[in-house]
Amino acid sequence: MFMQIFEYNGSALVAMVGKNCFAIASDRRLGVQLQTIATDFQRISKIHDRLFLGLSGLATDAQTLFGPYFCQPVIAGLGDEDKPFICTMDSIGAK
Repeated sequence: MFMQIFEYNGSALVAMVGKNCFAIASDRRLGVQLQTIATDFQRISKIHDRLFLGLSGLATDAQTLFGPYFCQPVIAGLGDEDKPFICTMDSIGAK
């Protein structure tokens, strides 16, 4: 069975918006296929009070994100006038 590199470490990210608010959540498991390595792996980073970035995909690439790595970012935040937004991208930055 062929496995995608994005599935190697496993991860789940979800984001949603509401009236003048947003939420972003992830699992904390770091695994290598079926083996659990850690249960406290950080996938979401706070950029500032109104912007958060979640990175799923290959864990080593998510930790050193500088270029077309095997990560799929989920971005969630509040814009002007507290308007919520969420966005996801593929590994080369296309929305």
